[in-house]
Amino acid sequence: AVEQVNLIQNKDALSQFFNTKTKPAESLTECLVYSMFQEIIKLFLMQEGGANLQEKFLTLKDFVNTDLKDINTEVNNLAIQIATNNLGDGHLPNLQLSNTSSNSEIFLIRLIYHVAVMLSGTKYHRLFLPIALIYENPQALKDRLFPTMIEDPLISAMTAIEESGRWCRCPKGHPYFIRECDGAVSNNVCTDCGSKVGGKNYTLETHNTEVEEINGNNAIGYLLGKASHERSLPTGVRIISAVSVKIIRIMMDISFIWSSCTKQSTNMDLLCSLIIGGSDHARNLSKYFYQHLEKDLKDLSDLTGEKFEDVIFTIHLIIKSLMETSKEICGIPTDLTTSSIREQWEIEFDKKFIQPITNSLHLNIQAQKKHVLTEKGIANNPVLRIVEERDVPGPNNPLAHLWRYRTIVSLEHFSQSFSTADINTKDKCLLVDKFLREENKLFVTRYLPDIVQLQRRVRDKFLHRLDRREAVNTTIKQFLDRTRNENKQEWEELNNQLESLATAWSMIGEDVRKNGRLKMEEALLQQEITPATCLAYLLPSSTGEGVLITSLTDYLVLIHNSFVHAYRDRVKESRSDKIPLRELSTSHVIEYEEHLQPLLLSHAHYSLALGQGSHVTYDFEGVEQQFMEQFIQNKPLILAEHLRFEYTREAYNLDVFEQVRHKVEQTELKEVAWRTIREDLDSLESVSDVLLVLDVVIGFLSSVGGEPEQKVSSYLYDVLKYPRPTHGAGPLQSVRADIILYLKHILSFWKLLSIEKARKLSLLGQIPFSSLKEEFLELTTEDETLEIIRSCDHFPVEKILVYLHEFILFFVRDRSDDQKNFGLRESMVEYGEDMGWKLPEGFKHFPEGIKLSQCASAWSVLSQQHRIASAPVTDM
Repeated sequence: AVEQVNLIQNKDALSQFFNTKTKPAESLTECLVYSMFQEIIKLFLMQEGGANLQEKFLTLKDFVNTDLKDINTEVNNLAIQIATNNLGDGHLPNLQLSNTSSNSEIFLIRLIYHVAVMLSGTKYHRLFLPIALIYENPQALKDRLFPTMIEDPLISAMTAIEESGRWCRCPKGHPYFIRECDGAVSNNVCTDCGSKVGGKNYTLETHNTEVEEINGNNAIGYLLGKASHERSLPTGVRIISAVSVKIIRIMMDISFIWSSCTKQSTNMDLLCSLIIGGSDHARNLSKYFYQHLEKDLKDLSDLTGEKFEDVIFTIHLIIKSLMETSKEICGIPTDLTTSSIREQWEIEFDKKFIQPITNSLHLNIQAQKKHVLTEKGIANNPVLRIVEERDVPGPNNPLAHLWRYRTIVSLEHFSQSFSTADINTKDKCLLVDKFLREENKLFVTRYLPDIVQLQRRVRDKFLHRLDRREAVNTTIKQFLDRTRNENKQEWEELNNQLESLATAWSMIGEDVRKNGRLKMEEALLQQEITPATCLAYLLPSSTGEGVLITSLTDYLVLIHNSFVHAYRDRVKESRSDKIPLRELSTSHVIEYEEHLQPLLLSHAHYSLALGQGSHVTYDFEGVEQQFMEQFIQNKPLILAEHLRFEYTREAYNLDVFEQVRHKVEQTELKEVAWRTIREDLDSLESVSDVLLVLDVVIGFLSSVGGEPEQKVSSYLYDVLKYPRPTHGAGPLQSVRADIILYLKHILSFWKLLSIEKARKLSLLGQIPFSSLKEEFLELTTEDETLEIIRSCDHFPVEKILVYLHEFILFFVRDRSDDQKNFGLRESMVEYGEDMGWKLPEGFKHFPEGIKLSQCASAWSVLSQQHRIASAPVTDM
């Protein structure tokens, strides 16, 4: 109600409303300042200010000073700034409206104003505090870490390596370690750039430098250069996506802008001291961050494929969520003093406020637009109501009756009209021409995100845990039934994704077989995707049943990219940004069905001729321009990578490991080094992927050997010819692993990583040893489980887990069925004696009745017990 009042014309009534309201005035802050802001926009843009513009400003200011004098001081100041069109106290001209303000400028001012309302009234969820402190108390941030800043991997590596020596940097800044002798006595080359490293006679090579002592923490402050020098499309940080990184930084940009504008005298020096890398920011901090805000919003638009005003709307939705949950209790630390606390904060903020909006971003935006159209467009516009046929015209309106019998505008009618256009028109409308020729294929690309998500889901669920025989003998229905029992929401999502796959395949399966890049057997073309179809068709592969989904995905990527390339050629745009297939969402593909009809209607021209009825012509060039801007302009190319599924294969046997030990001297990886690397490998997918890489390395080392002191990363790039990453981690998925791991650690690292994978599978309730026969997957009873748990008091559980894991992989896997009833404890002690193990004395208390057939179940019980015992104790 307050938002719909004309403040200038109804000041007295509004004053009475506020003075008789029993709620605190702060609870009406949002609607009040919003209505004042709308009033200012109306005065300027609707040309309603006239000669009395200043007088109307004074009316609003008088209302604030008279009727709102008792509210929060910060809120009162904000209201005065808005009432006088002086947002930001005049320190940033971009925040003042004028009759020449563009739509983009108004959208930006609205966004800054929304954050200002939240900060001024301290009405936000406490999880937002690390960002809010930029405005409220920048002094508190002087010794704190900022969200989204990258880690320094060298710090972790220096902490992990306990050998005597010193750290140095090559001429291009890449770190390396000189061991033992504490001096440079030989030359080598940098594994990252090929520069000369090391030295002779205890003297470093030219331009090599020693790394100075560091305090073990990451850089304090906000690392930021000029907006024009930033990368066009950023990557994610730690485990949050690039989209989430940009959204957090947009919030920080606005907080810096508002703090530097409104508290310039007290905050300026402090704010400048928090920024690392901005050489000219001290002269005009608000302008500096305004430029970063514009750049970050453009990046977010490119990342999501949404229009500029739509990504601003996305931030509004997140701010709304922050304000609506302001009374909730924050369950995690917000004082970002360490890297682990910062990472915990980033994960929680992303999960609670960003992902619920961005996971269905396009749908959220479209739903809001539809609401606006229904409530403010058609509902209040009589012409639109007739055009959309919401109203039946009255008997005295012959023109409206005639409209109802017009030629219907449709894609088919438009296509027929375009086919009769002259050659010059067609040459000017190449995108429209391509669209009409290939629309039946482009339409299907809408299903691509669902198909990719389906592949990832099934791949992650069964990676290295399913053999080909089982995949062929399991139907999609059986898979769905198991999923429904475990997670009904996931079951519903899988059903929708399977429907998208089935629809896409039925529509263009023939085209895929004829024109796709992958060879397909004739029998695959006749295959339908139904509940009775075997699971193997959902597992991407370049051969067999999996080639169907792989080939379909590849073909849809080609169609999408052909339209993006055609657009960029048409407008002579040289952008080369690509979105990885695994990160694809609905906002990245060309979606037009819902908006195509309004587009055609807006460029259709009706005419009447006596005896000929209505006639429709089209502005083809106008359709071309709007089609490009609305549907293709911000869409990225898709990086055509394929999600290959790896079926279960037999684990390496002891002979292979002995061959590696014989050819490459091995040593144990230190525990502190392992814990450092494990922090980077926090998902089952990443652990499984690195194990695949290690399998390749071990296979080669068992055959040809290698140098124990050669880094694993160097062996991958220089010997096995893995491609070097342009930035970030390589095949080992950890920059710290690249620095720490040598070939002498390869078997130790494989063993530790295998155990980590088994732990993660066990935690997910899955079988951690996929190569075991069914006879050795018997579960322990409830009483037996309790006996195992009680026995854990007598021995170090973590050590037994390591021994039991190796015992299962290298002994139980090859046992015959008639040995399944052998005692687990006795069998393990006997095997340990042969292997030279020193089992803990307390292992004799392990339950005697547990059989060999229950080894996997016993391992899972021990793993769960170890996880509980290792969990940090917190005060309630």
